[in-house]
Amino acid sequence: MNNISNVVLVHGWSMHSGMWGPFVDLLGESHRITCLDLPGHGHAPMVEDFNLGSISEVLLGAAPERACWIGWSLGASVVMHIARFFPHRVKSMALLAGNAKFVADDEWPSGMDLTVLHRFAKNLIEDNRGAVLRFLSLQTQASPTSKQLLKELRKRLDSRNAPLESALLGGLSILENADSREVLRNLQCPVLLLFGELDTLVPVDAGTAMKELCPAANLHVVKGAGHMPFYTHASETASIFNRFLTEHCV
Repeated sequence: MNNISNVVLVHGWSMHSGMWGPFVDLLGESHRITCLDLPGHGHAPMVEDFNLGSISEVLLGAAPERACWIGWSLGASVVMHIARFFPHRVKSMALLAGNAKFVADDEWPSGMDLTVLHRFAKNLIEDNRGAVLRFLSLQTQASPTSKQLLKELRKRLDSRNAPLESALLGGLSILENADSREVLRNLQCPVLLLFGELDTLVPVDAGTAMKELCPAANLHVVKGAGHMPFYTHASETASIFNRFLTEHCV
């Protein structure tokens, strides 16, 4: 038990902690895993104001005192915020299909078009459930078995409470406005950056751009994977994480 380390997993937008699937078991062979639901998602109650500060406060209250934090997509933005303001709680950090700045601009082309994000917000108001399912479909497009994968993920998504609309809109606001580039430039803990080669939501070249901000980071690209390499390429992704965690979290 002396070599068992604490690992905290933070999921992405509109999802819940049950979406990690077999990946948790593959990590859990060597580490003590804590899977957390964002406020207003899964089993977690909502907070008054869904922002990075309130989310971090809730998650830190449920997390081990010191751990390696793994953030997927929106969860990566949360983890970077925690690393900035609560560095004593972060032994090492892994960002999975996350982006230092989700929205592209002239200085940061490695992001999502703002109009796409605004379309998500509009669709949410018109059809909450439909917008979440369309987002889930986007995450599976890269898979050669996308129909079967989407069926599995919809079943897993429906195993817990649907996310609250206020949490979904708050998450989109974070993705639109959060800018963690300075966080990456000033990080003191070990960092792993992991991306899917065929991700349609976070372009793979964001990894190269983020490594330029944090040259000491370990960068890996999972070939043939989309936005959910931990699910579609669970063994390969877990192997990458386990090597990183063994070196930096035990």
